[in-house]
Amino acid sequence: MAVVVRDGGPPPERKWALFSNFYQVIKKREANRNLPDKRIAQLLREGDKLIKELHNKLGFELHYRAERSSGASTSLSKEELHKVIATVVESLQEEKVEETIELLMEATTERLVLVNTPESGSFVRFDIRPLQEFFAAEYLYESASDEGFLERIRTIVADSHWREVMHFLISALVEQQRRSHLAMVLQVLYEIDNPENEEVRLLSRRLAIGGIISARILREGVLESDKRTRLIFRSLFSALLASTDARLLLPDVEPSHSRKWFLSLLHSVVVEQSPSESIGAVSIAFDLPYLVDEVQRELIDIIKRQGSDYFSCLIEHSAVQYAPEDAPRWIFDLTLNWLMQNDWWSLSHGALVGLYRLVASQKSWFTEFAVSSGLTDIQAAMAHAIFTGFEGNEGSGRTVVGTLYGLLEVSEIRCTELLDAKHWDADNALAIAKLGGAFEAAVGVIASAYQIDLPEIGNAAGLTERNKLPSSLLPFFEKADLCSFSVNPGSLLNFRYLDEPEEHQDWAGLILRFPSVVQAQAFGPNIKSARKGLDEFMMTPEGARSYVDALRNAPQHFSALVGDLSRLISKYPLINEGVIDLASSIEPQLQRSNGRVRSEPFAVKLPSCAALLPHIVSHVVMARRDRHVFYGWSRPRDTSEEIKKYCSDLDALLEVLHGDCFPSYVRAAAGLFVLSLSADAHVVEQVIGQLAAMKSAVNEKWLAIGIVAFSGPLIRRRNRAAETFVDQILRDSRDEYAVRAAMELYIREWREFTRSPVSESIDSNIWL
Repeated sequence: MAVVVRDGGPPPERKWALFSNFYQVIKKREANRNLPDKRIAQLLREGDKLIKELHNKLGFELHYRAERSSGASTSLSKEELHKVIATVVESLQEEKVEETIELLMEATTERLVLVNTPESGSFVRFDIRPLQEFFAAEYLYESASDEGFLERIRTIVADSHWREVMHFLISALVEQQRRSHLAMVLQVLYEIDNPENEEVRLLSRRLAIGGIISARILREGVLESDKRTRLIFRSLFSALLASTDARLLLPDVEPSHSRKWFLSLLHSVVVEQSPSESIGAVSIAFDLPYLVDEVQRELIDIIKRQGSDYFSCLIEHSAVQYAPEDAPRWIFDLTLNWLMQNDWWSLSHGALVGLYRLVASQKSWFTEFAVSSGLTDIQAAMAHAIFTGFEGNEGSGRTVVGTLYGLLEVSEIRCTELLDAKHWDADNALAIAKLGGAFEAAVGVIASAYQIDLPEIGNAAGLTERNKLPSSLLPFFEKADLCSFSVNPGSLLNFRYLDEPEEHQDWAGLILRFPSVVQAQAFGPNIKSARKGLDEFMMTPEGARSYVDALRNAPQHFSALVGDLSRLISKYPLINEGVIDLASSIEPQLQRSNGRVRSEPFAVKLPSCAALLPHIVSHVVMARRDRHVFYGWSRPRDTSEEIKKYCSDLDALLEVLHGDCFPSYVRAAAGLFVLSLSADAHVVEQVIGQLAAMKSAVNEKWLAIGIVAFSGPLIRRRNRAAETFVDQILRDSRDEYAVRAAMELYIREWREFTRSPVSESIDSNIWL
């Protein structure tokens, strides 16, 4: 870029124009050099076409060889370079062919424009990968007939390795107004998202490869200067705007004309397409701060007509989760509307957390709403405190109130003054409860703790939905063995291990109340005295029995411990039999790990330990999901490599799958393992048939997500039976937005598959 600026004028904003300009500037600079070899100097001044075609051919050769290269850069040996030069020269010249070939070989000894020869002089390359991609794109459209060009695009368009090349290519066609070539490319992009084959059409739409490529072109401003060009791209966005991942793939468009056109496109998609096929458009609009009032009203109307699953999906994938203070007012109003509904609790936990953050971050808006609803200023502040009860209080004002189980010190952290009992009389509580929904449930919890008689709402309101209420209310649920402590019912209780445990230590009671303490103390940061006591207790039959009983009472902990199960059993062998027996009686859950994403695969003995298979499936699925949530997106990994570490014995897995003595969950999990591991197309087809027959016998959501999660290796190999099966799963889940969002994680990875398409077809005449 600095080179372009020094040559005069600002650099182009669009990528293809920038690289094209860069090549011309460097070419001009090289031609003006005072070279000692006059023949090379003349070649640089007069051989524009030859030098450009050589760069194009080298870019293509290097990039196709990089398909199977593990490194970021690729190079050609001198011998390979000689063949490339000979091919280019022979295609352009009839005379002095050998002389020109040798001259070009000599010129590349140092450097030929952008072709670089490192110090060793034994190979050539481009200094940076984008140059390689730029020239590869130039080769695709400058060196082929129309028919050959079309076949070239069809070969590479779906492959992630060629995505940057496709971007350069389309940009070049638009910038140079090559309308016939552009029409061919757009035809291929549309076909890849909307194939004629109905059996894989929805899978292709969810992958939305054509839409993703088009979105990149739009965002960069390539379509900014020509309304007619934008219009011919319109149909390519349909699949992308149906994806629950659309906000990540096309968050916003900055160029002014393109932005105006894009807003119109979003509006038309929302109005014209069904809710399940326009959720991506709604999710993008959800985060845009500059929607006109008319569009806002239409979005609100559409969202209100959909169920809680739809709204939960929008919230969980919106900026509300990480920047609630930036949310527009209409989303805040929509949030309050949902929280005041009787079925507010049907929203997902993740969505409710986002809504609570939004309400907490917008105190002035909330106060305005509450006062307009008839609350006094103090009542409005009390209602807002429901969402911010311990904000700024944690870590200060701790008061030790006693010990628990002879092992824990219990301290009290006072809640904010507005949740203190002195404010919560019957009048204030009833006024806030009249807001309805989550507000009424919250007041019911607080009233029960403070023993306020509110027959109008019932003191037990919301108790069964405690995990759906704001976290600041959870302390109001503290009862049982903590009732002897003299604490405010709304105080937050903090626990830590005593430096010197009391003489009487109730490890059984502690484990029953906090099953996760076993994992935390066994493998995490710990107090030495506590670990010693735990280790001694867990090596006894009573300790093993207590832990298994605790897991039976809190089955949500079971799937979360699978990643540590091998080490846990190795450390505490007496739990082995009880854990295996327990596994067969607990339904597998897709349980969030709360940040713990440890995964240490262990060998599963079949058939004796087959009951563990469904829980391993849950763990693999959620560990992958949580890695993305907590550590960010990464390049796709082959799930089969992790699965092999648990069990690679296909015969044993098939025996479990076909064994009527095993529960349906266990058989289904064995089938998922086979899907991930088997390369036998006939076996895969049989397993798919059996899994399809099991859908009614197990939790369909668990099975649907498991099928998508474990089908990656088959999708990579383009196994048609697997593609058809996944397509059907996607159809069955079209209106299950939480399931779709979970599947999207894997679909996102499938978009990044590369299958070396040019290497597989390099002998074809289309590349000549």
